[in-house]
Amino acid sequence: MTHRHYTKDEAFVLAIYEMANSTGDPENPVDRYTAGDLAHLHPKAVDAIGKLLLRSNFIKKEDERLIYLTPRGLELVERLRLE
Repeated sequence: MTHRHYTKDEAFVLAIYEMANSTGDPENPVDRYTAGDLAHLHPKAVDAIGKLLLRSNFIKKEDERLIYLTPRGLELVERLRLE
């Protein structure tokens, strides 16, 4: 079995999930730049990917730094974890 490599977008969504899930609820808001660090992303990449994920309805903003996964984002995480 080969190891699957994730795109930057996928790695960012998975990092958001891991951070939120560590608090006990995968829908808890997390700091997007901390999640970006976990996914090894530059802050400008976090901003760009965040905008795309917002438009695609995978994440929502709570404020300028805090984001959380939507039900659609949680479905994506489940699909990625099954692969």
